[in-house]
Amino acid sequence: MSKHKPHHLEMDDEFLAQLDFLRADYDNALQSIDQQEKDIRRLIALLIERDIPLPGDIMDKYIKRISEPDNGRLEALPFD
Repeated sequence: MSKHKPHHLEMDDEFLAQLDFLRADYDNALQSIDQQEKDIRRLIALLIERDIPLPGDIMDKYIKRISEPDNGRLEALPFD
């Protein structure tokens, strides 16, 4: 009976180092994107505060608007 040796994949140290580098770079990119989005929202808030008009598509992209009720009247608060 012959013995079967299990096949092991050997990972190259350089390959693992590259994966670590890419993961760190990806994490840094996500942090930059998050910070840029916060900065954009702050800038938009300042523009709105100073009554500077903004295109609707920009507002729709970065600001969640509160939808009005269907009947056009304000709904009663739940703690009345």
